[in-house]
Amino acid sequence: MKSIGVVAAAIGVVVGAFVSSITIVVNGWRQRIADTKRHRADTEAANVRHLRELALEAAIADWKHHLDAAEKWTPSTHQRETDRPEVDPFDYFLIKKLKVIQTFGDGTISTADLPRRFDDMKEFLRFFRPKRKSRNTDLDEQNE
Repeated sequence: MKSIGVVAAAIGVVVGAFVSSITIVVNGWRQRIADTKRHRADTEAANVRHLRELALEAAIADWKHHLDAAEKWTPSTHQRETDRPEVDPFDYFLIKKLKVIQTFGDGTISTADLPRRFDDMKEFLRFFRPKRKSRNTDLDEQNE
């Protein structure tokens, strides 16, 4: 009878070890999946943050370039001083760069999709374009 008790105890130990090892394997597998998802989300967040930083740097460079060009502008023989180019506010440059990243930065672009995306971007940016006074006020007065 003692031998049956020893065998039953041995079977209990083996079954317990098997069940606990299955639990450890399943929990390790779930943890690895969660870590992979977390790493992927962190990588995507870092990519988005990097793209936004690039958009900010590009907007600053583009805005400064337009400011410099407007400051260095001199009227030619067929232009008047009132034809001096106006520079859009910095906000417009930033919005434009962020919209470019949003439109083309998702990685799912195709040549057939380009015209639609450009049209969507232009339509969106049309609402943010600063309103300007007419440069030809003397012509406008003559036409009235």
